[in-house]
Amino acid sequence: LGLAISRSMCRLLGYDLEVTSTVGEGSTFTIRILEPRRADPRAPIPSSVAAALSASDGETPSSAEDALQVLVVDDEDDARLMLSHHLRDFGCAVLTATSGAEAVEVARREQPDLVTLDLLMPEVDGAEVLRRLRDDPATRSIPVIVVSVEATARRTQFQDVAALVQKPVDRDALREAIETALPAPVAGRVLTLIEDPEEAARLERALDEAGMTVLAVRDAEEGLRSMALDPPDALVVDMERADGAGEELLSQIRRNPWHADLPTVVLTTRSLTRDEATPLHGPSVRVVWGEGSKERRLIHALGALLPLNAGVPRG
Repeated sequence: LGLAISRSMCRLLGYDLEVTSTVGEGSTFTIRILEPRRADPRAPIPSSVAAALSASDGETPSSAEDALQVLVVDDEDDARLMLSHHLRDFGCAVLTATSGAEAVEVARREQPDLVTLDLLMPEVDGAEVLRRLRDDPATRSIPVIVVSVEATARRTQFQDVAALVQKPVDRDALREAIETALPAPVAGRVLTLIEDPEEAARLERALDEAGMTVLAVRDAEEGLRSMALDPPDALVVDMERADGAGEELLSQIRRNPWHADLPTVVLTTRSLTRDEATPLHGPSVRVVWGEGSKERRLIHALGALLPLNAGVPRG
């Protein structure tokens, strides 16, 4: 394992590490300098490392706000460094947490697009972090990639993760895991009940650009009429409406056996009470929590939910 990690770190720097060994005589380790390192003042990470990284085949984000935000959770400094370098090379913005307890706090506060999670951590291990993330409506919709030396061995124990990556981390395997973790939604009809006109316009435009048909309604009564006439493939409901229309629509839907499992994304900016959160626990519901831009998180949530509804007749 030590050799594998050393080789991975050498390759990060643009070098390679080889070993030859003869029983009874010893081993020779050779670092091959493949090309000179070049300074890159534009790199968001140390230039000595950035210059040697393979160029990403993705597009560079137009701004920090556009970058995919990833929370890296690992108690080992070297592991966090290596993952952060790969992710920044992919164009991601990186947050880090050095313990399980810190990871839960940061995930809830920052609402990242994705979490990479080590399993072997002291006190609060990866399995407990995953449980806490999934038990909290504010974080349960955030995709998690397990990155661990035990990823393969414990694969069957983690059904509620987007992907698993074995350490030492292969760059291509990490990219593939990210693409798997953030699925694009299938084409479908989405009914939306959102109070703020500006937010409604932004989210509806994002859904339209993602290939979905948006059916915007003004209140719970109109939403129920629309669903009765032509049931949608998914529902997006604002829980912060002053008139309580979001909660009313959800309550009415859950009483109808035809719509009880309708894929639903709930938007909220506050901590939900136990009574509010209880109905939101289920495979067909995701919660997008927090202030600020919600477009990408909404698309990701629908990407995870809409395949549940593919080809299922309703009404």
